Amino acid sequence: MPQPLGKNWKPTRKHAKMVKHIADGDSASKAGRMVGFSSNYGAHLMKDERMQSLLLSELERVGVTDGYLAEKTREGLNAMAPPRKDGGIQYPDYFVRKQYLDIALRVRGDYAPERTEHTQKVINITLTPDFVKGLIDAKAITYDEAEILEGEVIDESFEEVAVGNN
Repeated sequence: MPQPLGKNWKPTRKHAKMVKHIADGDSASKAGRMVGFSSNYGAHLMKDERMQSLLLSELERVGVTDGYLAEKTREGLNAMAPPRKDGGIQYPDYFVRKQYLDIALRVRGDYAPERTEHTQKVINITLTPDFVKGLIDAKAITYDEAEILEGEVIDESFEEVAVGNN
């Protein structure tokens, strides 16, 4: 896997191609795969401020400027539903307006940050001497495999069973 971007990082052709794919509408993961990175690394790259800066430059180059985005957001916030059978009257499309409002508020940072919980589960499996002896007696494992399971000797009786010295 390619290394994280260092402080002296300069964009390569792959990075520029990836940014062009994103500007064309591909996801960061897909764009990363298209240029030869793993999809995870493509998404990881786009978290870097320098890659984001490259993307903003490319978007401006193709005409997606702040003014253009503001204009399209304004259009979405004023969206009207297509005329119905009742005389061709247009009605506000509240569903579309809500979606645009949601996006605009997210971009401005008006929502509270999303809480993410990081949980880690630790599972400790204790193989008692009787259990290991039972596995050996049932021919589920051999003495050599019991030595591999040993991991850490908790008491002397376990060590004797694990090496087969009954």
